[in-house]
Amino acid sequence: MSKSWWKILGALLVVYSAIAGLYFPLKPGIESITYGKLDPNQKLTVDVHGYNTRFDQDQQLAFYLQDHKQLLKADSIVVVNASEAKAIFSLPEAFGGNTLHLLGLGNKDGLFVLTEAIIVDQAMVNPSFGLRKDALPNQNLKADFFGFPYQHNLY
Repeated sequence: MSKSWWKILGALLVVYSAIAGLYFPLKPGIESITYGKLDPNQKLTVDVHGYNTRFDQDQQLAFYLQDHKQLLKADSIVVVNASEAKAIFSLPEAFGGNTLHLLGLGNKDGLFVLTEAIIVDQAMVNPSFGLRKDALPNQNLKADFFGFPYQHNLY
């Protein structure tokens, strides 16, 4: 028995990992989005389909489009149900990058991100796009549960 303690410990760790992996849920994330045409100086409606989200219970829900430096906050958000919402953005005259990431932030689900959510045409690129540095929301929002991070792209 004294020579086999590490085998027993290894088996216990594997069993613990399997149980913990099944017990704790994945954190909220953005599963997919749909959006219309990107026209400068127009409104863009982004339909957000979340995974394990509680959009309908969140009073401080906010969505942002992020390029490589700045954020653009949604003008308004229409919550359809717990896992679907519509974010309406006022697009500036030009964008500042090739891809835009979609960020969601709320007091129920915390922060969740869909990387490279929107591909921007090079004709619309302008490095002057952006908001002030103080446009970021309160960074002290905490989700009220524990879970493993949601990974949109698992390879």
